[in-house]
Amino acid sequence: MKKETSKLSNILIVGMLVLGSFLAMAGPLATITASADAGIDQVVDVNTMVNFDGSGSFGVGDLEYTWYFRDGTITTVDSPYIAHTYSEEGTYEVGLLLKDSNGYYDLDTVQITVKNYYPVADPGFDKVANEDQIVNFDASASSDLNNDIVSYEWDFGDGTSMTGISASNVYEDEGTYYAKLKVTDNDGAYDEDLILVTVNNVAPSADGMANNEVDDDVTIYEDEQVTFDAFLSSDTPSDAPLLKYSWDFGDGCMGSGITSAHTYTKQGIYMAILKVTDDNEAFAMDTIMINVINSQPVADAGLDQAVNEGSSCFFDGSGSSDTQSDEPLLLYSWDFDKDGAYDDTGWYSKYSWWDNGPQESALKTEDDDGAAQQDNKKITVNNVAPLPGIFNYSTSEITIVNFSLRVTGEKYHDVQATLYEDSTQIGYMQVVRAPGNPNEQMEYIYNVEIHSENSYEAKIIYTPEDDPINGQIKGASPCWFSIYLEDGNKFTFFRSFNVNKPDEWEWTIDLSSIRKVTFDAEIYDPGMDIVTFGWDFGDSSPMVTRSYSPGGDHPTKVCDTVMHVYVLPKVYTVVLNSFDDDGAHSIYSLFLTNTPDSVTLDNLAPRAQAFSNRSTALEDEEFEFLGSGIDLLNDGLTYSWDFDDGNSETGQVVNTFI
Repeated sequence: MKKETSKLSNILIVGMLVLGSFLAMAGPLATITASADAGIDQVVDVNTMVNFDGSGSFGVGDLEYTWYFRDGTITTVDSPYIAHTYSEEGTYEVGLLLKDSNGYYDLDTVQITVKNYYPVADPGFDKVANEDQIVNFDASASSDLNNDIVSYEWDFGDGTSMTGISASNVYEDEGTYYAKLKVTDNDGAYDEDLILVTVNNVAPSADGMANNEVDDDVTIYEDEQVTFDAFLSSDTPSDAPLLKYSWDFGDGCMGSGITSAHTYTKQGIYMAILKVTDDNEAFAMDTIMINVINSQPVADAGLDQAVNEGSSCFFDGSGSSDTQSDEPLLLYSWDFDKDGAYDDTGWYSKYSWWDNGPQESALKTEDDDGAAQQDNKKITVNNVAPLPGIFNYSTSEITIVNFSLRVTGEKYHDVQATLYEDSTQIGYMQVVRAPGNPNEQMEYIYNVEIHSENSYEAKIIYTPEDDPINGQIKGASPCWFSIYLEDGNKFTFFRSFNVNKPDEWEWTIDLSSIRKVTFDAEIYDPGMDIVTFGWDFGDSSPMVTRSYSPGGDHPTKVCDTVMHVYVLPKVYTVVLNSFDDDGAHSIYSLFLTNTPDSVTLDNLAPRAQAFSNRSTALEDEEFEFLGSGIDLLNDGLTYSWDFDDGNSETGQVVNTFI
């Protein structure tokens, strides 16, 4: 209870009443005994009955209670108790004017705070739907005691919203969503509630086609392009633009996209698989059977030719053809003498005949599926002499050698030999010269691998200061350091160590140029001769000879492979001699450069052959000479003739009188 007689608001309410009462009073102001008590402050809801209690008031005789509810209502009662209902939210300062039987007045106020009722949101039950399915929402179960809900707001949980007591939404993606309803009354009071919306994904459907054929079985030729499309595949409207298309063509190749092109390179039946996947990784598959038919190749042996016997006739089958993918896989088989047996393979080949005369050759081209075709070619073979040539060489990464150390001379003197690979010791020998045969005192290191990319050296040390003097103050110890090579040769380094020459007591030998070289050579001979290869490697090693007997047939192309090991870094002249059993002799030479880093053939000697139109003639009868030269490096060749009669000439073809 608050006494508020000094407040302007109270004065305005009851001022006139109080003033009139006071003027009518017979007694002085000090005789006023009425006292009003409006009760305690209260907080209530709108439209809720408020009970007022003025029983704390007192005065003389019967009391009259006039209540000013401040919402436009004034009620006078003779009881201290009264009830009143407020329909609007707000704070009301209610006044109680008390009047007793003596006509005295008193005023008291009480504060009534009226709050609004909050509405209750009810969005309904949880929902389950598929992607892109319409989901309906209904807020009609929401309530408010005052029935003053003015707005319904929906937040569907997927970034979209809507207003209204009923609403709908389409969820595009699989997932769990919380849809929120917010209801607000006309005083701004609101309530919110959630429901769970479970959205299930819809798997796509896969429907593939090849070359626009509705039939799932398609027949094509090798290297014919097939266009695959998945236009008939489908999904929900929101997932359809996000679909991923993958193709397994059945031959180990893959593709992607709603359309994809592929070329089958080998005949067979293939199952092409389309896989359609949506953004939730749900997928569907479809299959198409592709029957791929092989195409037959076309053989082309080339134009007819004329060649010299013993010379190579070059065969070029590159004019043969097939489908794009089969052509690189074509097998070329050459039957040079048309005996039904194939002599060589490859699109490019060569062959030599042992005797002159007409020949016929055949080329068979066969694809990877066994389809084949044959073409024939006529060859005119002219008579010529045999011809040698070195056509290939190779070096080995590893060369295996043995080492020996032999010492003679001063007794009880020792010599030490240490092998190093890239400065790392890999071998050691020591010979202490004792009485007896020095050959029986030799030391060896076996099976040493010399790698071409590494460096090697031998350090040979003579230490006479640690050894006894045997009466030869100026004596010497001859030393042989030998290398036993894979080709059967032995290479020896020699030094005679002298007691009085200490500056020569340490001897270093560079072994980094030890290289194993393999040569491939051939000799063409037109007859039934025994052909002999004579290899001169240019390093003073013995000539290596190999003879080949035709054994009833000609050595049309006799090949020889020989291996030789070089030790010193220098340029060698390698000469291949060819002999037949009739005494004919030809040579082929080249320059080989051996360094610690590599072996190269950087200079080649051409092969020369001389021919004439006759072997005998009458005096002053003209001869025609024809020169033939071959150089592996394709250097420009010049021809110089010496007729052994004091005359000379230049040119490949010359005419002279002998």
